[in-house]
Amino acid sequence: MLIEEYIERTCSMVPSLNCLVFNRDGEDIYSKSYGLANIERKIKATIETSYGIGSITKIFTALSIFKLIENKPNILDSYIYEYFNNTKLFDTLKNSNIKIKHLLSHTTGISSLAFSESRYNPNYFLIGKDINKNNIYDILQNININKVDSPGKNFRYLNIGYILLGIIIEKISKIEYESYVEKNIFKTLGMNSTCFSNASFPSKNIATPYIVASSKINTIGSLLNSEFQQAGGIVSNLTDLKKLIISLLSKDSKNKIIKDITFKKMCSTQKILKYNTTINKTFSGLGFFINKNFCGDNLIFHNGGIMGGRANVSIIPKKGVGAIVLTNSDDISAEEVSKVLISNLVYKKTFQNKLEFSEITKNILGEYTSYNNNINATIRKKGNKLELIFDYMPKQKTYLLLPKQYSQTRLVMSAINLSEYSTKNIFKYDLKKGYFEINQYIFFKTKNI
Repeated sequence: MLIEEYIERTCSMVPSLNCLVFNRDGEDIYSKSYGLANIERKIKATIETSYGIGSITKIFTALSIFKLIENKPNILDSYIYEYFNNTKLFDTLKNSNIKIKHLLSHTTGISSLAFSESRYNPNYFLIGKDINKNNIYDILQNININKVDSPGKNFRYLNIGYILLGIIIEKISKIEYESYVEKNIFKTLGMNSTCFSNASFPSKNIATPYIVASSKINTIGSLLNSEFQQAGGIVSNLTDLKKLIISLLSKDSKNKIIKDITFKKMCSTQKILKYNTTINKTFSGLGFFINKNFCGDNLIFHNGGIMGGRANVSIIPKKGVGAIVLTNSDDISAEEVSKVLISNLVYKKTFQNKLEFSEITKNILGEYTSYNNNINATIRKKGNKLELIFDYMPKQKTYLLLPKQYSQTRLVMSAINLSEYSTKNIFKYDLKKGYFEINQYIFFKTKNI
């Protein structure tokens, strides 16, 4: 699929899409601004339109920690209870054995999203307001109850970890978290359109987030404007995020927000993620995520999601290239769009993507039979899932098909039978000849569905 066709089809799925690929010198390689920032008032999105960037905010929190401890690297291994003297959290955190580096890398041992600010309270689902400064210490008293393994052992994504980092930033700097970030990052880099979602906006050019956007119904989401902004509260645009990435890539020390050695530390691999959004292995870093061996290089990135928006920033340090994707919809993967752009425009390679995969899977839907006609099978689409059903009389077996890799001629998928102790098989499909192999059986297509 050509990049122009891919972007055109992606744009058709969302109210608006803003994306940018550029080099460390600030030269744009690709730029696109499409659609409506606000559907009801028909306000067009521009390059300067700001979006809720969700968890990309965590980059700013991590940068703030590293700026504060840049000349004291040992602080990464310090226990977080040391910053909570004379508080009722001291004893609780002392028993947790959690260090600052565990918060940064999501390896605290606390169950994933145990204290998400908004998504797990239906009363606050659309306004993103749950944890506040009056109850934060009470909520954190339960931190050890939610521990499932020891710190540093496994990756478990945790919003509350970055809320704790924000409190530690306040303890070290002696000023409020938002004030520290505004002074030392926003203003330093001239990010004049960037702000926190619970503050007054410097610009009215902000995209409305849509959980659902269609010709018949629009459901407006939220910019996650809770009292605690450290995990997902920043609003920004392409222009400002470009300034941030150029600062990290720049060879000129005058333009850098942190030292090169500090940025490399942030990008050091910590723990592998047990789930991957691409065929590339993904590791947590200290404020970033890392795709190992993306087109031969390491890709540094962070995704962000709000209730009605998706965002991605990606960096290839070796190439000196950055990419940003922002949208006011939940319906696409900003990470995928970013990777497609980089692989096509920087590496001149096609990247396997969900839109292309969706087209391929349409061709494999249908009814099949084994060589001697003793077993029949059906490949069907059920909702967003792809299922393989074997007709073993008198009962059926159903497998969930998950993509592993594909080309124009061959498709390889995992076939998982969830009812049989998660039995996993490899499903191989020849797209030219119209048959698939699984468990040493070959099935030929007899009918399209």
